[in-house]
This record gives sequence, C-alpha cells and structure tokens, in this order.
Amino acid sequence: MVGANQGVEGMRRGTGRPEVKATWSWRVVVALFVALFLVGCGAEPTPPTSAASESATLTGPQSDGAAGEPTAQAAPDPVEILSRNVSAARSACAGCGGELKVDAATKKDMMDELLREHSEHQGPPLTRVNAEKSLYGPAGSTPQVAGQAKPAPDVSFRDQEGKEVYRREIKTFAGNESSFSKSFSKYAGKMKYRGEIYIQVKEGVDPKALMQRFWDDRKEKGALDKYADIYAAFHDEKGRPLGLWMFGARGMGVPRG
Repeated sequence: MVGANQGVEGMRRGTGRPEVKATWSWRVVVALFVALFLVGCGAEPTPPTSAASESATLTGPQSDGAAGEPTAQAAPDPVEILSRNVSAARSACAGCGGELKVDAATKKDMMDELLREHSEHQGPPLTRVNAEKSLYGPAGSTPQVAGQAKPAPDVSFRDQEGKEVYRREIKTFAGNESSFSKSFSKYAGKMKYRGEIYIQVKEGVDPKALMQRFWDDRKEKGALDKYADIYAAFHDEKGRPLGLWMFGARGMGVPRG
C-alpha cells in the first residue's frame, strides 16, 4: 500500500503532476485528504510535515467590481474536487464508512443480477467479491440495482424517502490507455458526469497510467471541467482497492497498492 507521503510525492514528481505549481499549503492540503481517506480504510498514513502551519486558500478569485456585478465563473479548484469526492467515496465504500443495508437473500439476488449483466459485456467478467462491494453505500441508504439494458447507474442508493444519495456505475476493463480514455469519457457522459465509476482491472495494472492518458487527451483549457463530479474507484479482481482518481482534476487522486 502506498502511504500518504508517498502518494503526495507521486503527485509532486510523477507523471500525474497537477498543472498548478505546488505550494507548501497545496501539498499539505492534498496530504491531509490522502490521510483522511487512508484512515477511513484502515491504513496508517504518515502525518503531514510541519508546513501545515501555512494556510491554504480554497476560494476562487474575488471580483473588484461593484456589489451585484456578474463575475466570470472560476474553473473548478482541484483541491476542492479532491476533497469533495474523497469524502463522498469514503461514505460509500466497503471497509470505510459504507453499509450494505439488505438481507442475505436480497443481496444474493442483487449480486447475481450484476454478475449476469456483466457476463454479457465485452471484457473480463465481474468477480463476485466486486459485485458484493459495489452494493455498499452511504449509511442509512438502500441499494437499487438497475438491471440489464437499463440506463446508468448500475446501482442507485436511496434514502428512506426514496431520494438518490449516491450513484455507482460498474465496469471491468482490460484494454490499453487509449481505449480507457475514449471509453470512460463516454461512460462519464452516461452517468451525467456525477458519481462513482467502480472499475475492476487485472492485478498489476497501473490505474495512474490509465488516468494520465485520460488527462493528456484533454489538455485544452476547461476540457476537464465537466468531469469535476465524477471519479474512478479502481479495484483488482480480488476486490482490493487500487486507488481513487479524479477525472476532473489533473494528477489528483489517492493511490493505493
């Protein structure tokens, strides 16, 4: 497993380095979110350095104009995207804050439906452990499986009033970086650019390399903005988490190994 400081170093110096030049406050904020995610999943992250005394500014630029004067909308802030989506993912993942609020018979029926649906798709079949993990959602919610040939998401989580509180699409992937970039742009659109895409890959696949190609194919200004509310949760075939990565924030994610 990659520790918190190692994950941050990957964002500083790896191929997934954010476009925005890293400052001490930026690094500390990223480290804190990585630490928060790893603590929730049972890991023991290394605390951030003493640079935490510096404050990070997460608000967008302020207008110098008169009160009530319309201002241009600021581009989504990468740290805010990471913060918001990591918090949402932690609330719904197995082993973090997620719950599976159905009886044993219903769980089996839901898992069988997911396995049947994904056995008919191109690519590797969904494993049983990942089918089960994909049914975990926020505390107090109940999963609803869409079924075959139904619009995304595969699993919608509803509160007691029937309101959707989380959404998850499930994909298995065994292609290359180029096909990942094209396919997951399409899947994001089907998810209306919000929620989690739970991605099963083979052991040894580097999710960061897949994400790097996705970001590299969208270097134009604003090209990632519409992806701000959708993110990728990678797992191997045994259900082990391999990382949480932001489609809409270049170089941003929580690596796991």
